[in-house]
Amino acid sequence: MKKNNIQAIWLFVTPQRYEAINGIRKISIPPLLQKSFMPTSTGLPYLMPYNAKTAYFEYWTNLLYVHGHTFIGKVQKIPIDKQRFPFYLPTCISLEEFQQYWQLYKHACQQFANRRLLHSKQGVQDTFLRSCYELNFSISAMPSYIGIPVKDGTAISLFSSEWQTMLLHFSQQLGLEPYELKKHHIQNFLMHSHLEYTRQAVKAIRQYSLILKGIEQDHKLQDICEIVYAQLFAIAAIY
Repeated sequence: MKKNNIQAIWLFVTPQRYEAINGIRKISIPPLLQKSFMPTSTGLPYLMPYNAKTAYFEYWTNLLYVHGHTFIGKVQKIPIDKQRFPFYLPTCISLEEFQQYWQLYKHACQQFANRRLLHSKQGVQDTFLRSCYELNFSISAMPSYIGIPVKDGTAISLFSSEWQTMLLHFSQQLGLEPYELKKHHIQNFLMHSHLEYTRQAVKAIRQYSLILKGIEQDHKLQDICEIVYAQLFAIAAIY
């Protein structure tokens, strides 16, 4: 197939629990399916399972990583008689659609913080809770700039709220803003936090730092959601 320049596309069967879903929602995607993600120009991948019972291709598009196996995505269905070849390539979601993503994501962030506060057995030794205390963050009302989705976020195993809080605490101890951190600072942060040091992890931290810088420079106090949308989809800055 490679010799004839033919690209193989694996079509997975639509999991039964997702047969009735449509629109924007949280989706649990196991590791095997994650390995079959199809890339896009925006950097947010998609999947194309097929439901043989209904004869529908089901596009899970603009998949935004939350944590573990959880993603937020837009589910669209195309009947087999409307499918084309080459297969339809999904477009990026609109700002209005991303606002639904944002609400789902921030709700997941609050759930994470609440669970951590109630169920952590480490007490003051819990790095996330300790960082919140040192930064004077309220678990029940975390700052809007904590828990922000970034490109390459899958490279960091912790929930975004956790590593971003820890990064701010780490930066504060150095007397620096996160966007002022050099590569060796980021390496020290990852090692200190027992996180894997990879190129993607460094990129994720730098992407978050750029968002913080954009928020700081935004004298119009524009909605953070719009700034994150512009960053995720590589849209020209709108702030």
